[in-house]
Amino acid sequence: MTRISIELVPRSYEQLEKECLELRALYPDITMTNIPDLVRMSIRIQVTDYLSDVIT
Repeated sequence: MTRISIELVPRSYEQLEKECLELRALYPDITMTNIPDLVRMSIRIQVTDYLSDVIT
């Protein structure tokens, strides 16, 4: 099985949700999404809490 991954660096929770939904619709073969926890960004990602409905 081929693994396809993508990295997203969101500026807001809303942008992250929008990008995840768009990617899922456009590229259903993506098997992994990396969302780095960048200290310098204004948001710190709590993906499992915020996007649990989108990711599953």
